[in-house]
Amino acid sequence: PMCEVRKQHSVCILPQQQEGASFPPASTLGGNEPQQQSTTSTPNGAGGTTTDQQPGNPMSGMWVLGLMFVVVYLFLIRPERKRQKAQTELRASITKGDKVITSGGIHGAVVALDEAIITLKVDDGTRIKFSRNAVVHITSDKGEAAAEAAPKS
Repeated sequence: PMCEVRKQHSVCILPQQQEGASFPPASTLGGNEPQQQSTTSTPNGAGGTTTDQQPGNPMSGMWVLGLMFVVVYLFLIRPERKRQKAQTELRASITKGDKVITSGGIHGAVVALDEAIITLKVDDGTRIKFSRNAVVHITSDKGEAAAEAAPKS
């Protein structure tokens, strides 16, 4: 049989069939059913097969990447920046007499402070120097306004 491809349909002419006539494509034999598009595989010269597919839009995956960035920003980056800003404001509001808690869990009253170091009185005659960054919470009445402004994490 002699076969050829015409407009995405294979047409084969059999010997008993006349030269100009051909069989209808298999997809139209069933009536008014919708036609389904399929990919065809044809052998290539390198021993493999190639699949004929329509190329996708290269920008179609970009919206997914953008959406992922927005989600990461809203749920991870933005809340962390808010916490850091609140901690910075809390540490800047420390004054003498405030009772504070350090990141190590030590409770004490601030007796001296400078730009980077605070001195805590933890017991009668016991004073410990800490970095300002070690303070995580202010517990006294004097510093309660600053403690309430800082979100609890």
